[in-house]
Amino acid sequence: MKLRKAIHISGVFIPLLAGIAGKIQVVVLMVAVLCVFVVIEALKHRISKRFLALVYREQEIGSFSIEPFSYFISIISILVLSFYIDEKICFAAIAILA
Repeated sequence: MKLRKAIHISGVFIPLLAGIAGKIQVVVLMVAVLCVFVVIEALKHRISKRFLALVYREQEIGSFSIEPFSYFISIISILVLSFYIDEKICFAAIAILA
């Protein structure tokens, strides 16, 4: 299995992690992951294509990857929303995204 797919599927565990560690901590973690993603995107031209191929689709290597960016933003948004509406609904939405 490609690392990319494993990363995507691991999103199923975000609600579990939020239940164990706390929603605020997971929001902070996801914002940190988003920041790392943005830095990697900015430095993508300096990173070996062989490494990038582990986590990116071929067509994403040459340009900004909007899909992973929107995935992280969606998870963060749903986690924040879970402070205001039923968290079970939000956690189900995150699991469906994965």
